[in-house]
Amino acid sequence: MLSVEGLTEVRTYAAGIGVHKSAVLPVVEETWTAPTGLIDRAHAADLVVHAYTFRNEPGSLPAAHPVPAAEVTRFLELGVDGLFADHPDTAISARAAWSAREP
Repeated sequence: MLSVEGLTEVRTYAAGIGVHKSAVLPVVEETWTAPTGLIDRAHAADLVVHAYTFRNEPGSLPAAHPVPAAEVTRFLELGVDGLFADHPDTAISARAAWSAREP
């Protein structure tokens, strides 16, 4: 369902998709790899993308990227439209800092 064709089909009955964050930015050997392009494909199909689940616990973050706010920021930079977080204070402060940056 995450191919161009699948996302086009999803658009016939939904306004967006909710996906595990690894569908957007996979982790291999405890570090992020290249983005999958899912956000661009979904946006091209006129779908919003919400990624889940952002957590503060060390075991839920790649060892090479252990800062929760940095993870949220990375996904915002990739173009995610929303996210699910177990620690909304972290997500909100990261989004505020990201939004306040100069273009």
